[in-house]
Amino acid sequence: MSAHTSASDDWTRFVDQWVERARADDRLRYLARDVEVAFTWRYGDRALWMSFRDGRLDEVASDAHLSRTNAFDLVAPAHVWDKVWQQVPPRHFQGIFAIMMRCPEFHLAGDHLAFAQNAHIVRRLIDLAREPGLPYEAPALDNSGLSNIIGRYLRVDLADGPHRIYVEEAGEGQPLLMLHTAGSDSRQFQHLMANPGLQKNYRMIAFDLPLHGRSDPECEVVAGKWSLTTSYYHDAILRVVEELGLRDPIAIGSSMGGEICLELAISGASVFRGVVACQASSHIDGRMVRWAGHPQVNESLFNATWVADLMSPSSPERYRDEVWWQYSQGGHGIFRGDIDFYSGDWDARDRVSQIDTAECKVVILNGEYDYSCTAEHSKETADQIAGAQFTVMKNLGHFPMSENPALFLEYLEPALEHIQS
Repeated sequence: MSAHTSASDDWTRFVDQWVERARADDRLRYLARDVEVAFTWRYGDRALWMSFRDGRLDEVASDAHLSRTNAFDLVAPAHVWDKVWQQVPPRHFQGIFAIMMRCPEFHLAGDHLAFAQNAHIVRRLIDLAREPGLPYEAPALDNSGLSNIIGRYLRVDLADGPHRIYVEEAGEGQPLLMLHTAGSDSRQFQHLMANPGLQKNYRMIAFDLPLHGRSDPECEVVAGKWSLTTSYYHDAILRVVEELGLRDPIAIGSSMGGEICLELAISGASVFRGVVACQASSHIDGRMVRWAGHPQVNESLFNATWVADLMSPSSPERYRDEVWWQYSQGGHGIFRGDIDFYSGDWDARDRVSQIDTAECKVVILNGEYDYSCTAEHSKETADQIAGAQFTVMKNLGHFPMSENPALFLEYLEPALEHIQS
């Protein structure tokens, strides 16, 4: 492969290299299995039409040769795509869903359903437009204590009936309760739980919410009915704490897990020593999405793709792949029902100022690449909580504990030390 060429330097050569990589890419070949769709990239006044047939990139046409069948257009000025296609793009330009939410110059024209059905193809093509690899070595985390993680089940009665709750534990010392994100499960914390250094000082506990991961339904379940509320989430956590007999635990969570950490600091302060709320604010608008459970959209592919752009492009690929894989495994309607809490029922804008950090310490951490709960969102919330600590985590995104656990640990350890001081 010749040296990478940017679109702004030589459009024709850039397209040729892009298409060559796309046609040779195994990931794209399997993601595109049985796909038949055509769409156009609008790069300022230039354009590139791509057609997939029988799972492969069958035809391409550029600029003047575009009188073809087309499902949708991805439209943006050249300078926007130049940022998106950088080897390590700037924050909020790391992927298609990032610019859809945070870049007003981007426009999706045509059939939005067809786009949702093929968003995984678009995302992989963006990856292939970039120069391969990263310009630096990503850190590694010592997870040699993996075999020390022990799993078991609790029987917990909640408002909708009895549940089997799957719980994993590792380490000894200060209890550290780890809360997963919407639509996922406690595997997100596995790398941290396997770290020998953390195992020496903390009794780490992570559990799967009802109907998530390995917490299979004990009571009757109507598929697609799940809709998480603040009160249900809060009560489930307190019941697990009670069942495990935890004393003065520290709660840590990201995304909806970060939001509920703030709720625990408000209404569960007598139970918790402190909280580390990641990617959290008092309210988040704009994250409800109809495609997450749409009958004409592959839920497994769409949900995993929708969250993948929330991560930092500089996080190690193998960890980002894990996040994608875990999100592809959720039960029908679970992710969408969790978003009912994350971007709906949860609203503490008139309550976060009530948090007493003398009773329950609060640290808010925000990965800079998160375009859902941005650093600005988190800082605005932190500023309303007297005594709260706030830090922006460079080169991290929405899933810091799982997308780059070694880098996240550099921010987590000082946060835990502050809470215990």
